Amino acid sequence: MKKNVLTVLLLLFCLLLLSIRLWQTRDPLEAALMPGFFIVRGVILEEPQRSPTFQKIILSFESLKKPEEEAFRNVKGRLLLRADLFPVVHRGDVLEVNGTVEKPEPFLDFDYPSYLSQFDIFLVMRDPQVSFRSIASSQSFFDRLRTLFSDK
Repeated sequence: MKKNVLTVLLLLFCLLLLSIRLWQTRDPLEAALMPGFFIVRGVILEEPQRSPTFQKIILSFESLKKPEEEAFRNVKGRLLLRADLFPVVHRGDVLEVNGTVEKPEPFLDFDYPSYLSQFDIFLVMRDPQVSFRSIASSQSFFDRLRTLFSDK
């Protein structure tokens, strides 16, 4: 009987430690990102979805900073960018984007935040300034030209 009680108590203690650890790892992301203008560095996870007026880019970021900060902070996450059609970007490109980071808002009867959370995306940035840090090596110059002119 005492052995069962000790096992249950040990299990509860482990669950408590795990939940505290999960709470602590989620907290820095929210504290670091809300609200405001940020410079974010990351890699494009998949080919952007292009429409006639904009492109949606999923950026996996590992560092960010506010413009007034000297150094980048190591904070990981995913960010959905709603960017201009140019520059043309591809999966694997490493970008630096500047813009306002926001939490997604529900619209009409659609729970957009829950939808994005299925893809581990909890933040969005609209109309960012995009600059390349490096281009994916799988894309040659001619592949990029072909993509640029085939999208029209």
